[in-house]
Amino acid sequence: MFVIWWGTRKVVNRQGYAADFCPICREVAPMLICNVEMANHVYSVVYGKGETIGHFAQCQNCRSELPARLNKFRTLADAIAPLVTLVRTTNPTVYETEKGRLEIERMIKEGTPPLPRDVRFELMLEKFHAVEPEIRNRLDASRVDRPFIATLAAYIVAALFILPLVIRDSMRLGQVQVYLLLGTFLFLGYLMLTAHSRFLSASIYPKLGAALRPLKPGPRELDLILRLLTQRRLMAGTALKVKQLTGWLARTG
Repeated sequence: MFVIWWGTRKVVNRQGYAADFCPICREVAPMLICNVEMANHVYSVVYGKGETIGHFAQCQNCRSELPARLNKFRTLADAIAPLVTLVRTTNPTVYETEKGRLEIERMIKEGTPPLPRDVRFELMLEKFHAVEPEIRNRLDASRVDRPFIATLAAYIVAALFILPLVIRDSMRLGQVQVYLLLGTFLFLGYLMLTAHSRFLSASIYPKLGAALRPLKPGPRELDLILRLLTQRRLMAGTALKVKQLTGWLARTG
């Protein structure tokens, strides 16, 4: 029986570079602008023109994936360039457009005057909205990550190439290979179960810790924000935990 594997898949295409404000870095930063398409494929080989379903900007400093509006850029640069060059060529009015926000960031840095409570809360909430696309994309994807692939590759090399050279007795070799297979299987299961938490610890908590640190949120405020995000059916609300957030805030201190 011949099976044809076909369908549609998400395809990310790089469009170019531009300058824009990053709410995680809290400053104007270089961005890689990408568009996301749903394209047809046969055996994972994409063909034809896909349907654009959105755009995002990846900050080249913190690597956060942020919503992007292409009409705000004069043009897109083909290659990364110094920030001053990207501002001049792609978004020359960015400092004027973001003047109010940059002034707020200056107030936060200097601590005077104190921010109004509602403004401070919205700024904290903004950080979680900024990382939501990255969390959603990763948690919707496969749990097979680099540690999983590395472990599987190590097992194949050890079982098929190294052990036969070390163990000459075929019966003993078979026993060791079985034990290695069972151990590897259990460890791969562990890696799959912890894939999301590893991703959050490696990519999301450090960003949020650095971005939230100047606003000094307390555990109650963080809990309120996560419950609000959960009510809005955002993955950040259920994926992130107050204990881990407070821990990373302390680390960045």
